[in-house]
Amino acid sequence: MAKRILFILTLLLLDSFGPAFLPVVASFVPITAAAAWAEAEGNAAAPSSPAAAGAERVVPEGTQAPPEEAESGEEPEQLGETLEDVLEDSEAAIDQTHARISRGIFTMATWLDSFFGDERSESEIQKSRLRLGVSALIKEREGVRFDVRPNFRLDLPLLKDRLHLLLEGEEEETEFQSATLQEVRQQFINTPGENFSASLRYFFESTKERNISVRLGIRFPDAVPALLVEPRYRQSRAFDSWLLRFTQRLITLSNYTMEVRTTFDLDRVLSDKLFLRCTADGSWFSERHGYFYDLRAALFHRLSPRRVLEYQWNNFFQTSPSHNLEEIRLRVLYRQQFWREWLYYEVGPQLTFPRGRDYKYTPGIFLRLEAIFGAYWTVR
Repeated sequence: MAKRILFILTLLLLDSFGPAFLPVVASFVPITAAAAWAEAEGNAAAPSSPAAAGAERVVPEGTQAPPEEAESGEEPEQLGETLEDVLEDSEAAIDQTHARISRGIFTMATWLDSFFGDERSESEIQKSRLRLGVSALIKEREGVRFDVRPNFRLDLPLLKDRLHLLLEGEEEETEFQSATLQEVRQQFINTPGENFSASLRYFFESTKERNISVRLGIRFPDAVPALLVEPRYRQSRAFDSWLLRFTQRLITLSNYTMEVRTTFDLDRVLSDKLFLRCTADGSWFSERHGYFYDLRAALFHRLSPRRVLEYQWNNFFQTSPSHNLEEIRLRVLYRQQFWREWLYYEVGPQLTFPRGRDYKYTPGIFLRLEAIFGAYWTVR
């Protein structure tokens, strides 16, 4: 009896929405429920009074028990099964929507990292290629600084694409590098640049959500070889409309130096053209006192598959000898593919506010021309 009353109330509630609600319901509920709704609509259009119509009142099939069940006293199970199906279909629709949003965030983040040649994608790429860049940085009272260096990677897949041989001409840690953490290292640590390394990288796991690898090889800082060991761990998790990405790297050399890098990224797709990233990035060096970190926000504006604008706000901190905000930098970076898909140029006007100048603004502009040989990212 309770199930019958619940079913009748459900029909009355749906009837209050009118016939326009039928397509929405039919898209989520089973055919049996849609048929019952159509039958209820037909009955509602029929005369309500048997005397006025000259006919007996017809009870919808969905509300009366079959003869066998009526005689035995058993209640129909159709309503309970229908409601369970509706709940299951609703949960499936929610899961599918969440999966589509998650895939969209992952896809946009991966595309932007690859387009800018960011460390996030460079450390996990499994392709052979050579990047050759020519850069210039023009700053007030500092003149012009030029920089030319290659970065190449020879990737020889072994052991079912898990073990890779890397021959890398590594970029020096300067402010020409797009990764902000490397700019921090150049600012506060005067160490010789590592020019070349030969190593093996083994991927324990390489998925969209997680990447675990370890690199073992030899690095040649100033032509003096040093044994290099670098484990790397990256975990990504999507929730609601955000993507949280945690990356941990440990770099140890046989010359008794060690470096620990930690990065937290919080990404969100604002629209099909706008992408927001908030980052907390830090590094600890065994040869220096204190901790070096930066907090930054970046808004990416995808003008087209070949052109992207990045609005940067970077804040650099140092904890030793005293905890200070060392510099603030505002930059608008424009990067575009031109002529060929493997040719890029960048233009980045900027304003810096260094603590050494009492945070007085220093204008400047960053220029770069880059060519990629081998594996490059095509237009999407």
